[in-house]
Amino acid sequence: MLQSTIHRVLAEYGVQKQNIVEVGTWVIIIGSLVLSVILYNIFRQLLKRLALRISLANRKYSWLKVFVEKRVFDWLAHILPVYILFVLGEIFAKYEDKIFLLGKVYFSVMVAVITARVLDALAALYNKAHEGQANIRPINSYVDLLKIIVYSFSGLLIIAILFKQSLLTILSGIGALTA
Repeated sequence: MLQSTIHRVLAEYGVQKQNIVEVGTWVIIIGSLVLSVILYNIFRQLLKRLALRISLANRKYSWLKVFVEKRVFDWLAHILPVYILFVLGEIFAKYEDKIFLLGKVYFSVMVAVITARVLDALAALYNKAHEGQANIRPINSYVDLLKIIVYSFSGLLIIAILFKQSLLTILSGIGALTA
């Protein structure tokens, strides 16, 4: 329905019939990208303001301020662009495979970065809670190791998605190479 409306409007503005489908597709794609950027920025600001208000209103939620500082909510706001990508895949059946592939890769990167940001925030909270204590063990190296594992797993998952293989196939191939 959206496509037919855009095609009709383009025809009214004098776009030649042989170009209407292609121009209409680009109008929808560019419009969706602009919409996703606008929604991302709005959602990101709402999440950050809500978290800061809650943390300032109640001291027991002060950890939310650290999550804002570590930009966890900035990356959580990427949920909307991913959702828009999947909706675009349903609208454009012709490009559905490529759009879903891009959406899966985007989602994998987003989850990896959110996980790393949460680990950074938890480490900051731990360090803040144990500040000034004599026998404190620094956990930054452990957090960095976990982030390396998360990013490595995400990279392998992205490779599996791009080559349309199972993650176990990729892992067994790496195991065979190391042997």
